[in-house]
Amino acid sequence: MTSKTLGQKIFFGLAMLFYLAAAAAGVGLFLYEPASPLDPILASLIASVIFFAGSGFAFYTVATARLKGLLALKGEGDPPGHP
Repeated sequence: MTSKTLGQKIFFGLAMLFYLAAAAAGVGLFLYEPASPLDPILASLIASVIFFAGSGFAFYTVATARLKGLLALKGEGDPPGHP
């Protein structure tokens, strides 16, 4: 198991929060009875599900990325003579 940075732990928590919000909006979408076919509330619920699920996926991807070797301290791996 690789150790995760503080930022990755925060992103993981945000991902779970966004997945929960997508699920809540999905439940609201399922329970809502539209007044007309062009109901703006229905459209906003659909947009909320898509936004929260997509953002949750992006945050989860960042949270589970293997960063070892991608992050380097200043001076590590610099070519000789580099300032």
